[in-house]
Amino acid sequence: MDWSNHLPTLSLDRNEIHLFRRNDKVEWKEEQEMPFYKWNELEKDMITPEYSSARGPNIRGEKIEVGLFSYPAGTQAKPHAHPNEQVQVVLKGRAKYRVGGEEKLLGPGQAVLIPANTEHEVQILEDLEVINCKDAVQGWSVYHAKWEK
Repeated sequence: MDWSNHLPTLSLDRNEIHLFRRNDKVEWKEEQEMPFYKWNELEKDMITPEYSSARGPNIRGEKIEVGLFSYPAGTQAKPHAHPNEQVQVVLKGRAKYRVGGEEKLLGPGQAVLIPANTEHEVQILEDLEVINCKDAVQGWSVYHAKWEK
């Protein structure tokens, strides 16, 4: 693979892997640990407490973040929008999603694509577990649901 167009430093969560060039050879130097994770060993935190009941581990890279989130039945993600494009894949449970003006009940094996800056909300009908993917928007705090200074 030609790495000439890639950034010299790639970052995944709090770990860094640096790419060095020596005599046109690509060499990797690892700092801390390899970029492999076990969901059950990661911190399970509230994701965006301002508008969501989601809790779970989240892995953030330079351009993407992926989480394994749980929502208790009877809770919700209040209407909100953010600059991140988002995909949720339902693994367990059922929920009613609204994206823009469209609503749909989703269950295991179904997914939703939420375009950036589109208002959406989720009503959790049964304990829900999802894989959540968002593009990482530089300067936007997913946790605080606002632009960082």
